[in-house]
Amino acid sequence: MRWVDIEQLHIPDGWQQQADDALKELRTEINNAELNAQNNQTDIATARKQAISDGLDKSNRKKIWRDLKSELAKLQNGKCWYSESFSSGSDKDVDHFRPKNRVAEDLNHEGYWWLAFNWNNYRYSCKWCNQRRNDVANGTDGGKWDHFPLSPNSLRAQRESDNWKLEEIDLLDPIDPDGLDQWCQVSAQACVLPPQVRKMRLARAASISCGAPQRPSR
Repeated sequence: MRWVDIEQLHIPDGWQQQADDALKELRTEINNAELNAQNNQTDIATARKQAISDGLDKSNRKKIWRDLKSELAKLQNGKCWYSESFSSGSDKDVDHFRPKNRVAEDLNHEGYWWLAFNWNNYRYSCKWCNQRRNDVANGTDGGKWDHFPLSPNSLRAQRESDNWKLEEIDLLDPIDPDGLDQWCQVSAQACVLPPQVRKMRLARAASISCGAPQRPSR
């Protein structure tokens, strides 16, 4: 995995306005679902999750992040940002680094839906790294999918008003130069501080399980 300077991403004219409008509409749909649940005395959490799922599944909203796929690809010359593989025979995905609809490590989480239209949350990924791989026979699975592990003592942003930037992530992030640089230092040195070793090993192990960054380039 190499650092990707996402600040170099070219945003097409009109894209940001479409993204802002989509988020505003989704907020309204979620709020309306919550009010309806209150009035009908049904489960509010279920109503909110359904509104989020339905809202993000609309084709015109999926098109918003898919419209940036070609621009994201240019930042790493068409390679997957996680595995550095071209995977020429496979389609690429626009991965939401913070999952937009659910979080595997927190089943009560609504997903980071408020970042669904935030280009800074996008990662260019091959399907091998992004989608769930479930090996029933051997009892293993892989692929980043909806995984987003955090350090044991980290707070997790639950709502849009929470500061998600304070989360301590146990995943290597291709747009985070500090995290990647620390891992390189840990790998290269025989003696480093134990807390740093633990954190980097946890992050790398989580990344391998979720996204397979060690997959060789082809």
